Amino acid sequence: MGNWKNTKLSSVLTRNDRFEERCPEKDYVFSGIYSFSKGILIRESVKGDTFKLKRIQRIFKGDFIYSKIMAWEGAFTIAPEEAHNTVMSGAFVSYTTNEQLLIPEFLDYYFKISNVWKEVGSASSGTNMRRRTLHPKQFENVEILLPSIRVQREIVNNLNDIVTDLNIGRNLLENNKKLISKLRQSILKDTVQGKLTAEWRQKNSNIELESATELIKRIKKEKELLIAEKKLKKTKENGIISEDEYKVDFPSSWELIKAVDIGFVTKLAGFEYTKYINLKDEGEVPVIRAQNVKPNRIDETNLKYIDLETSKLLHRCELVKESLLITFIGAGIGDVAIFKKKERWHLAPNVAKLEPFNNLSQKIEIDYLQYYLQSPIGRSELFKHIKATAQPSLSMGTIRDVIFCLPPHEEQKIIVSKVNELMSYCDQLEKQVEESKLQAEQLMQAVLQEVFNPKQKENSEDVVEVLFPDLETFAEVANLQQAMIIQKTELGLGSGRGKVYAQKTSANLKNIFGVDIPYTFEKSHHGEFSYQLSNDLDNNPYLRKVKTEVGEIYEVKNNKQQEVLNALNKPENASFIESIDELLRVYQNDLIKGSTDRIELLNTVWRAIKDTKSLIGNVVYKYLEEWEIKQGAYKTKADKFTKPETFAMITLIKDLGWDKKTQHN
Repeated sequence: MGNWKNTKLSSVLTRNDRFEERCPEKDYVFSGIYSFSKGILIRESVKGDTFKLKRIQRIFKGDFIYSKIMAWEGAFTIAPEEAHNTVMSGAFVSYTTNEQLLIPEFLDYYFKISNVWKEVGSASSGTNMRRRTLHPKQFENVEILLPSIRVQREIVNNLNDIVTDLNIGRNLLENNKKLISKLRQSILKDTVQGKLTAEWRQKNSNIELESATELIKRIKKEKELLIAEKKLKKTKENGIISEDEYKVDFPSSWELIKAVDIGFVTKLAGFEYTKYINLKDEGEVPVIRAQNVKPNRIDETNLKYIDLETSKLLHRCELVKESLLITFIGAGIGDVAIFKKKERWHLAPNVAKLEPFNNLSQKIEIDYLQYYLQSPIGRSELFKHIKATAQPSLSMGTIRDVIFCLPPHEEQKIIVSKVNELMSYCDQLEKQVEESKLQAEQLMQAVLQEVFNPKQKENSEDVVEVLFPDLETFAEVANLQQAMIIQKTELGLGSGRGKVYAQKTSANLKNIFGVDIPYTFEKSHHGEFSYQLSNDLDNNPYLRKVKTEVGEIYEVKNNKQQEVLNALNKPENASFIESIDELLRVYQNDLIKGSTDRIELLNTVWRAIKDTKSLIGNVVYKYLEEWEIKQGAYKTKADKFTKPETFAMITLIKDLGWDKKTQHN
């Protein structure tokens, strides 16, 4: 391996023994290690009489440390200066490096490679998955390729520069994320104060619409009728709003109303949960717990279930109508989502519902109520009575006492439409930020792989050459990948294709063939979609847009064709090209015949099989019925694709063996 030598860690590391007896009167600063090789965690100072460990060990600057029980999840790091003289439990092992042979930072970077810590950590043993142990002797037997100290130092210096640049980028991305969050709050604040629809009100001032005052009269009349028919019990909260109770300015055409006059507010009582509820992993009626209520959405992962009989017995807490769901205790206190399912669900502890009275969905936009409670003004209302306790909570009385500022119904609809559009824009911005963060992490992994790849170091100690063999940037690689896909498509299918084709083909290559496509594809109104890829396609220096009878397509620019053809013929791209060729052969199948719509159906059905974990036609098609899209007159995937063609695509996927690949994504 040239000047790089296979070296056992035991020959360059010395296990430390700095254990000491705990002293009850002394102060100790504990440290720990983050998983995924993310560095060290330093905690606050504590007295020796506040913890039970009899012995602790001292950690010094430059120590290489790993967690015996979390090595399998990448708990490896080097102690920075701020961790000097902190203490750890015996669950950690620390080493001093022989700095004549090994620079500590070099080893630290080596263990930041995900493949490295996964392989080393895989030697951990034990029956408890979360507490498998990597014993020190196992770790010390690990072999690593080491260059000379001079090369190690050059590598560390270069990597430090790269990390500095990446950290600047990461900080900018985090700031952008905070700015997007502030933008959301600003939108919601303007919304509930009427600023978002000020122009609409001015334009429609001469049109006779039902006023908010008349709307509230109808709402209260509905409530009184329910009480008279004994379908609703009176609450101690009377809905009266005192003159100075609400101090926020709002349009004169809007009115105030309390939650108690809008709908039925309730929760699952503690005794009901203890006596009747038996949560199961499978069952007839899904149950919504606090962990399932996220801002603006219901998280349907890790659902629990109860039987139908229990749900009907506890009918007060059933979810069978449009309702607002509010987490009233715990980490997500105040989180609000909308329940709009057609089938029966049920409340679990820690989640309350505000279920508008009969027919009120025709008079009040429940999405407006949600946006109101998510705004700074709405959250202030929600938390106005909360007490500072160890575990704050919202009582049902507190929720019933929330004051809503209600516009006329027509204006509510305009507000919801505008806010949906603006929030969708914020979602796109956030996805771009997340994709950029992922690309930064992938770039770092790629650089580390280059540095520590033995093939790159044959007979060479030129660290600059190792780090930057072709001076290619991450974006250049991604752009060239797309150009190669389009070029191969032109050769295989006879012409270029447009953005939809590029999106679906890239997603298929990544999801089905495991190709390293540097984009995150989300289930969206566009189908499987990457906002970053959409933006990059429009700015790809290798591609041009060409208008044709069937719409805009991409072609490789004339002055870039030779460069793309050279890339297609490079040995290192052979696996990538083979995957494209195999996919193009599938596209030529009689069921697809190169049609972009059929390629979209292929991508859609594969995603449906993956998410439903089912090959049953009706199950897959139900998924398509619930997949909302915005493609002309099509509102769902089922509007666009028929059952027979969906079932035929399931058969094709089974014949190709692609259904088995859904288990690994």
